[in-house]
Amino acid sequence: MCSLLRLGARASNRENARRLEPSDIVGQPLMVDQEDPLLRVALADLLPGEPFRGGHRYPLITGGLEWSSFWHSISAPRALSVAGAIRRSVAGSARARYVPRVEKLPPDVLARRAELPMKPAPVTLDGAIVTLRPLDLATDLDGLFAVSCGAPAAVGSHSAGAFDPDERLWRYMKGGPFADAGAFGAWLAQQIDAPDGLPLAVRDRGTGTLVGVANLMANQPAHLRIELGSIWYGPVVQGTGVSAEVTYLLLEHVFALGYRRVEWKCDARNERSRRAALAYGFTFEGVQEAHYIVKDRNRDTAWYRMLASEWPEIAPRLRAYVAARVATAAR
Repeated sequence: MCSLLRLGARASNRENARRLEPSDIVGQPLMVDQEDPLLRVALADLLPGEPFRGGHRYPLITGGLEWSSFWHSISAPRALSVAGAIRRSVAGSARARYVPRVEKLPPDVLARRAELPMKPAPVTLDGAIVTLRPLDLATDLDGLFAVSCGAPAAVGSHSAGAFDPDERLWRYMKGGPFADAGAFGAWLAQQIDAPDGLPLAVRDRGTGTLVGVANLMANQPAHLRIELGSIWYGPVVQGTGVSAEVTYLLLEHVFALGYRRVEWKCDARNERSRRAALAYGFTFEGVQEAHYIVKDRNRDTAWYRMLASEWPEIAPRLRAYVAARVATAAR
């Protein structure tokens, strides 16, 4: 039996509950507080494949618990743990909603597989606040190290004091923190040399200052699939709309090339990355447990994806989201 409740800023008491079977409530709309990012992450864990659609409504499965308190009244790790337990408890019902796609793909779609190179072609992408260019260690290394090593930094009207590089940047990445620019450069060189990837240096468009790196990686032209990954930005531009605009530019680029699927993967503990994926319109697909050993530790990986068929609907929302973030940061 399951308990169905309306979750929101002032509506989470047991008087709102009614008893239903899991199969009766799959996909039913519940009220949620969309301003609570933790709740959004938890909801994405609860029901993979159901993107947040805006407004204040979200389809939600619950099972095995009486909902009598807010999600944000418990710690983030606990919330995600509970969400995972509920997801597993109703996995059978959730899977029943999936309908396999077995259609034969059109000839023009299949032809793109031979047209796309294994190593993504170099490209320059210009947005309102950022410019992306292929990473060049000869010109970019010092600037990228300066914005990521923990030292104070300033970009235009934004500034950031000294910070802990592990906490703000590298904890969930496969590399870092780096003792010096030489070690940092060696790590970046591996991305440049990857046969299936293209690292792009991100610059603030107004000042030309280097602020981070984003990669097109794990490219699979044979399946028209590619990943946005190994992405990081200096704290000086975190929360300014840079991440959102970079993501928009990359998605626009790869879907225009003919890719059918774009993936976003991160350490399952990386709540900032998971919140970003949802905010940008990616769909949560699940957690792959014991996926990697990173820095001598187990890593479970959270998987997100966006499909070409979804992009026409997501693109205008993401553009509006970028504009809102930039406007907020400029205040």
